[in-house]
Amino acid sequence: MAWRAKQRAAALVDSPYFKLNATAKESKHDNDVVVLLYNDGYLVSGGDEGKIKIWTQDLDHVATIDAHPVNVYSLAVLGDTLYSCSNDGTLKAWNWGTWDLKKTILEKQQNDIIKVYTDDDKLYASNDQGELFVFEDEQLTASYYLHEDIADLLIIGSLVFNARNVDVSVTEMMGPPRYTYMSRGAMIGRFPIRRVGQYVCFLDRSARNIFVHMTSKEDKFKRVYHIKAHDMTISAMAALPGQEHIMVSGGFDRIIKAWDLNTSKNIGRIDVGVCINDICGGENGQVYISSNEGYLARLDCTFP
Repeated sequence: MAWRAKQRAAALVDSPYFKLNATAKESKHDNDVVVLLYNDGYLVSGGDEGKIKIWTQDLDHVATIDAHPVNVYSLAVLGDTLYSCSNDGTLKAWNWGTWDLKKTILEKQQNDIIKVYTDDDKLYASNDQGELFVFEDEQLTASYYLHEDIADLLIIGSLVFNARNVDVSVTEMMGPPRYTYMSRGAMIGRFPIRRVGQYVCFLDRSARNIFVHMTSKEDKFKRVYHIKAHDMTISAMAALPGQEHIMVSGGFDRIIKAWDLNTSKNIGRIDVGVCINDICGGENGQVYISSNEGYLARLDCTFP
């Protein structure tokens, strides 16, 4: 029994492959940092006080945008434009670099705009009632009603992976002239949902374990791994830039873990001392993490 206890204690030692580097000290968000996005040398953070903040790679403050009167739910970037959405029912566009308002694309919506996403030069926005809006050149070209709430989504080509509380559904969007859609299947699972290398990853219903699935309908979205990941609720996942077969996860247990999706094995961990709200990739070998009380930090990862 003593030998087993020593084994467990050894397993809890922080990995030397993780280094907690820069942390934001000045001009922090007032409360929870809800969502992160990294693009072109800048980290963008959205808070539940409605502000968007811009940071350098080393987390020096650059600018603050008074974006929404309430929570910033999601961020995306396409070309020279940053997009944000909120439970104020708006989708807004901001000029990248000058950070001023370009236009309000959706406003006075009766439902919360939950997610904004970009893929293949298209902009997508979804609300909590299951509507998915598609924009090209910021003009609405199509809308789909998925008949179910959308907590998080991932878009790969014409496929929409919609993650809810108990299931993940896959819908294929059809193009012009009719812009219809077809259900391609459903899987047990819940949000968040992320693409990591060749796989799509989301949580099981307990929110403590991770399902790893194929991304194509030809593979029938087959489950590849069921990873027993954390002892408490997982809130965030991201691919590690430069090593996209490595997934980084974190949540309420205050521990960041790294997983090799070639083997499904845990290859590193670090106790960061805060509950994780979001994780996003930065430059190669770097991820950013956020928490409450304005906490932002960068992890440098040196996996062999």
